Amino acid sequence: MTINGIDVSYHQGTIDWKAVAQSGIKFAIIRAGYGKSNVDKKFIENIVGAHTAGLKIGIYWFIYALDEADAIRNADFCAKTLELYKNIITMKVAADYEYDSDSYAIKNGVKPTVESRTRIVKAFLERLKSKGYEVCNYANPDYLKGKFGELNEYPLWLAKYSVSMGDYQPWMWQHSSKGTVPGIKGPCDLDIAFMEESVKEIEYYPIPEFTLIDSLNKIGVESTYINRRRIAKNNGITNYSGTAEENLKLLDLLNNGKLVK
Repeated sequence: MTINGIDVSYHQGTIDWKAVAQSGIKFAIIRAGYGKSNVDKKFIENIVGAHTAGLKIGIYWFIYALDEADAIRNADFCAKTLELYKNIITMKVAADYEYDSDSYAIKNGVKPTVESRTRIVKAFLERLKSKGYEVCNYANPDYLKGKFGELNEYPLWLAKYSVSMGDYQPWMWQHSSKGTVPGIKGPCDLDIAFMEESVKEIEYYPIPEFTLIDSLNKIGVESTYINRRRIAKNNGITNYSGTAEENLKLLDLLNNGKLVK
């Protein structure tokens, strides 16, 4: 069995998730962030919107790492970013190591090799597995044939823009980067996931802390932009501008009882 889906990041802008769901899309693979400290600007908006619209949700994280220790730092920040939303992630979390990952390493004085790339991806995925996530590896034929070593132990999310998967047997296939989907302005990646029965089914799970504004309102704290800037400054965030990363940090402090109001 197969189900159709999309993968998105802040590059797609503001998405009308209700329209996406009504078009027949069944799942969304959402970029949560990248590197060791960066949350995608639209992550919270996208994961809440997709879940509210009734879609199954998976995650991908773009890796910027020089070695295995760096890969683990990527994974740890990924897990921290996903912590509030773990109950609604019903599909896999993907390691996304590709050309820009190599460029990052080269700019930092490290020449990537088949062995180093493979170790980085494994370290990232094993760290997330240890935290209870189902994982997979994102790759195109170029990386599968000559840039990665043995990664067959991980399900494959294949990026291959053609009418055929060839000889590959992925769990998911990204078959186009130029899809047109109602609710999304501009082109969008299109995916097909196989073996629907392996995708966890859950009932709608409410997210009481899905935005900083809702969380502050819930505890009776004024949530205007001016007051959020004040709160951010009290908690060490200068020049607050309301980004997803800033809000996630404040939510984390609030949920752990450490927010200075």
